[in-house]
Amino acid sequence: MLAPNCRQVWPDQSDRESSTLDPGNQPAPVNTSRAIAFWQLGAAVFLSSLTALFAKLIHLPVVEIIFWRSTVAACALLAFLVITRSPIRLAERREYFFFLGSGTLLAAHWLTYFHAIQVSTVAIGIIALYTYPIISIILEPFFDRQRHRVSDLLVGVIVFVGVALMAPKFELSNTTTKGICWGVFSASIYSVRNLLIRRHVRHYPAPTVMLYQVTATALVLLPVMSLRFQIYDERTAGKLVLLGVMFTAVHHTLFAAVLKQFTVKTASVIASIQPVIAGTFAWLILGEVPTWRVAIGGCVVIGAAVLETSRNVGK
Repeated sequence: MLAPNCRQVWPDQSDRESSTLDPGNQPAPVNTSRAIAFWQLGAAVFLSSLTALFAKLIHLPVVEIIFWRSTVAACALLAFLVITRSPIRLAERREYFFFLGSGTLLAAHWLTYFHAIQVSTVAIGIIALYTYPIISIILEPFFDRQRHRVSDLLVGVIVFVGVALMAPKFELSNTTTKGICWGVFSASIYSVRNLLIRRHVRHYPAPTVMLYQVTATALVLLPVMSLRFQIYDERTAGKLVLLGVMFTAVHHTLFAAVLKQFTVKTASVIASIQPVIAGTFAWLILGEVPTWRVAIGGCVVIGAAVLETSRNVGK
């Protein structure tokens, strides 16, 4: 009920329109590009996680898997660069030798990583590989001629305690120990490769760099493959193509693209769920159930890796 001598005042049409058009009354716009980048990052992490399963799903020697992975990925990346008119040529001749040479380290990394999984399990292989952030931080001062920080060394000790927890006993006859040793060795190679190429990759798109890296991997393994060439059945050939295109070329291209929207720190922390995804699908598809030692040791390794990456990126 209205008070005496008062009349109800309604806002006229212009008032309603002005309130509607007032930017302060509008909901915050959605950052579409960042939302897309988030889904791209999720897809890249998912693809990277499932890559480890191909070491068990493709019943071939590691050398053959990695050769065809590299060859197919090189073809896919070259097609992508041509279609998008991205640069393929490098600025200096010596950079061709550098990228092709450092690509041999990528070959060694992939070979040892897949071998670690084949001799043990997917969970052990990928958790052992996840020591690479700590190894990189420990090795980086040698490349930059700086002093080590005590905190970095302490975290390194914690990581390797976590690795030790995964092994029931350190005997080379034990499959878990073999997988850990090959996985950590692979992580060391990966760390050295990343430290060597970090200054060179800033000037080129990631797909261009990856093209030369996978080409080098294929060339390194070509002499071995020439002695064991064979024709595969359709299912095996399909898995090799899937590994090379989706789980190598597309995966690396997506991950490079999201770094334009997210920091390396954010991407690295989100990517830390890879062992969980890989272990879950290895259980569902391969029937591999991680032991309690692997689970506890894995939590220590991944937790320390995420903590140290978060502390060091951007410093």
